[in-house]
Amino acid sequence: GGAVKGTLRYNDRSGLYNCLLHIDQLQLSWLYPYLRDYLNAQSLRGLFSSELALSGNSRIPEEIALSGSLGLGNFSIVDNTGESLVRLASMQILVDSLNVKNNLYNIREIEMERPYLRLSMYPDGYNFDRLLSSPPAASAGSDSAQSYSNLFTLLAGYIDDIVKNYVVSHYNAGRVTVKDGSVLFDDYTLNDKFQFRLDSIHLSSDRFSSSDSMISLSADAWLNRTGRLKAAMRISPSNYSNFQLEGIISDQPISDFNPYTEYYVATPFTSGRIFYRNRMHIENRRLENDNQLDILQVNAGRKV
Repeated sequence: GGAVKGTLRYNDRSGLYNCLLHIDQLQLSWLYPYLRDYLNAQSLRGLFSSELALSGNSRIPEEIALSGSLGLGNFSIVDNTGESLVRLASMQILVDSLNVKNNLYNIREIEMERPYLRLSMYPDGYNFDRLLSSPPAASAGSDSAQSYSNLFTLLAGYIDDIVKNYVVSHYNAGRVTVKDGSVLFDDYTLNDKFQFRLDSIHLSSDRFSSSDSMISLSADAWLNRTGRLKAAMRISPSNYSNFQLEGIISDQPISDFNPYTEYYVATPFTSGRIFYRNRMHIENRRLENDNQLDILQVNAGRKV
């Protein structure tokens, strides 16, 4: 499924090339056999589209430059139990210029719509633990770091070479947004199943660059369809361990956590609302942290 077309100009003496590439709704299911070497997945689906202008030197693979757009739609990974672990309605990346050799990374926009993640905890581990499998062993006499047995292995090695030789220190991004995301968490280690859902997750950032003193991010979401989360974060691009965070959770029913309160203190709650505010500031390895937790109109049920 899908279509690919393009033009390529290549100089076999110098190794220089440039390419115009158009990919329209390419079905990613052909990658599934390669994915099986690493993940115990039942299916991999998605549609990939792009309009790219690429140039570089085939003799120095990491010297690559590109501009254009990358798009992914209807993406999903389903594990062997039939559980959908990751979904994504669409993702769009608009690249003004990306030049590895000259250390230039100018991204006009990154937008994701309706991403979904499911995380489940069992007595023997998490659902993502059972998803992972050991990669195939390299054949005798082969260089495992340069194994061509799997496309993902080859890609990982290629990225590793770039990271070792080139440091990403000059970048600009016009806008980063996540719209209508959701995260579902299940805990099967208690007497009763605990489930918590974050819905309508919205993340956004202002325009930022590596030269900024601070990068600002904001987020909001519904918690179990009743509570509300609002958060704002400022982080230093020169030192990611320096950041400021303020988050507020409001109007969250305490009864949502009954599987935990019953398990640990044998007491459920029939009513009560949680309001929580956190302010955190970390700079030069010094932490300042302020928390306020209010639980109002609490009614406890009978011990169980």
